[in-house]
Amino acid sequence: KLSKQLGLSVVCTIHQPSKQLFELFSHLVLLCKGGYLAYIGPTGNKSQDLVKYLEGISVIGKLQGDANPANWMLDEVGGGTNPNPEKQQQIVDAWKGSQPEQQLQS
Repeated sequence: KLSKQLGLSVVCTIHQPSKQLFELFSHLVLLCKGGYLAYIGPTGNKSQDLVKYLEGISVIGKLQGDANPANWMLDEVGGGTNPNPEKQQQIVDAWKGSQPEQQLQS
């Protein structure tokens, strides 16, 4: 809110924030291992835009109940201890040509 009042952009890196903190972010850059882009765009109210986009990728499981979307997305893109290179490649490929990616390009 303060950055909006002052007209400032804030860029930060936070690894696995709490659900309450994560929902304060308006936009997200999500990278797979190796720095490959998985998503860039708005998170949406209660992370709904991000969740809707990621759940639309066939290799990504659904966010369960009241789970933390930050933990869920990192687990799904392979940010945990057992990354799956094939799954990561499918996520990166899904981004290429996706509607959010096309909107970003225009």
